Amino acid sequence: MVNETANRTRRTLEELDASRDRLTALQEQMDAEHANALARNGYLLSVVAAIFLPLGFLTGLFGVNIAGMPGLSAPFAFWALTLASVAIGIALYVVFKLSKWL
Repeated sequence: MVNETANRTRRTLEELDASRDRLTALQEQMDAEHANALARNGYLLSVVAAIFLPLGFLTGLFGVNIAGMPGLSAPFAFWALTLASVAIGIALYVVFKLSKWL
């Protein structure tokens, strides 16, 4: 009777140890997948920031109200700056796509 209880207890402990090992492996796999997702999202965010950084610089540069800025007297200056910003954004996107960064 005591030997049977001891054997049953030993088997239960072995099953618990095996379950713990399986759960630990599953947790490690889930942690690795989570870390990969975070790295991928951080990378994409960096690429998007790299695309919009020059555009923000141009917007800030030409948003200053200083006499003597190029294009102040030209009526098409706003549209030229807008088209240049769009062209830069598209060019950066294409470069990043061709470099396989996106």
